Amino acid sequence: MRRSRVIAVGVAAIVCVLMLGLVPASAALKKVTIGNFYFKDDSTGSTSKVVVTQGDQIRFAVVEDAPTPHSAVVDGLFDSGALSLGDTYTTPVLNTVGTFLLYCKLHKKEGHFTTLVVEAAPTASPSPTKTSSSGGGSSGGGSSGGGSSGGGTKNGGGGGGTKTSSSPSSSKSPSGKKGSGTKTAAPVGVGKLPASEQGTPSPDPNSLAGILGHPAAELGPWTRSFGLSLLALPLLAAIAGFALWLGKRRAAGARVPEPEIGGAGEASSSA
Repeated sequence: MRRSRVIAVGVAAIVCVLMLGLVPASAALKKVTIGNFYFKDDSTGSTSKVVVTQGDQIRFAVVEDAPTPHSAVVDGLFDSGALSLGDTYTTPVLNTVGTFLLYCKLHKKEGHFTTLVVEAAPTASPSPTKTSSSGGGSSGGGSSGGGSSGGGTKNGGGGGGTKTSSSPSSSKSPSGKKGSGTKTAAPVGVGKLPASEQGTPSPDPNSLAGILGHPAAELGPWTRSFGLSLLALPLLAAIAGFALWLGKRRAAGARVPEPEIGGAGEASSSA
């Protein structure tokens, strides 16, 4: 009983190992940010190089807007097409090892390119295989391949021949199976970023945020009042100037010329 349990456990272990060999590996998803005008490896923060492993995928995400659309292109591997703010593009599984130029079609002249490195995947060392040989036939019975004591023999004499048989090869390469290969970590193609991951649109170059180079801060209650006061200063100055001018004019018009007393007396005496 105990021996049969040990055999059952051994068979189950062998089946599990074989099944693991047939399960396809899953691709890892590498995230890369597209901005103005750079590609940033989110895992390392590098803008000079994006490094992935053979069998991985890359998800590009546009987080900064530009007057013309962005794109992610590696000749011979993938081409995202035009991407706007909030768009994503997931590449197919990258199986070609090497160093490539990753660039944006419309902004390549502006320096929108970097290096993509696809490193070879680590290879698993093959597990040792067990070869088994079966024993010879019995002396009294007519076993196949073994000699029998009473009858003619197949490979030997009558006293008990030895059966030499090679077990048929039952191991097949997993690559020949239908379900083998690499599973994609994400659907290939264009998608949308969640609202929490989306960036902010680029400001108009003629706006205050465009001139400052960053979004203007939101106005609070006191800053709003201060700003309105500044806007009212020119109007208040104009009103004050008009009031001064009007006062001077009225003062000038209210003056009455004084009579010439001396001149009038001389005129009467001469008469």
